[in-house]
Amino acid sequence: MKKNRTGNKLNLTTKNPGSIPLIHITDLYHPPQDPDDQLDLATVLALPEFDLQGVVLDTTTKFLKAAPEGWDVPRDPGYVIVAQAGVLTGQAIPVARGPGVPLETASDDASGQPKREQAGVELVLSILTDAKAPVVVSIVGSARVLVAAFNRSPDLVRKQVKSCLLYTSDAADEEDSVD
Repeated sequence: MKKNRTGNKLNLTTKNPGSIPLIHITDLYHPPQDPDDQLDLATVLALPEFDLQGVVLDTTTKFLKAAPEGWDVPRDPGYVIVAQAGVLTGQAIPVARGPGVPLETASDDASGQPKREQAGVELVLSILTDAKAPVVVSIVGSARVLVAAFNRSPDLVRKQVKSCLLYTSDAADEEDSVD
């Protein structure tokens, strides 16, 4: 059995035979912007029907800054929260950040974004490539990571994404929409 850096054993096997592989895309920040994202992650980890393959942080750059100035606090993408969840559950949870700004066009694959913000798209494609069964994608943020992955490899996404569970608000926000 593998161990983490502190010598604790990690459970890297599927938690429940027959469980459905899941990619969780979330607008998770630390400290929280709103409390639902931590609960969403905890729920995904608690459901025996799902086998969490990875978490993609769909964190918008403008929300990392304190706003309004002097009232709010600056935030980071939720790496710390995912790491804490991994420690609590004894799992190594792959995590990466997606693009920090909206896609420029419907065909944008985010390849023009900074390398650190392409990692989320690359993680999705890697999980889909290695998956032995079709994957469910849950999205509790924007869909830009999955859209960028589709734009990079449409045949892979069509073949390997079983379904997409999408919950998003502010979908009509002009600043975050692609015309």
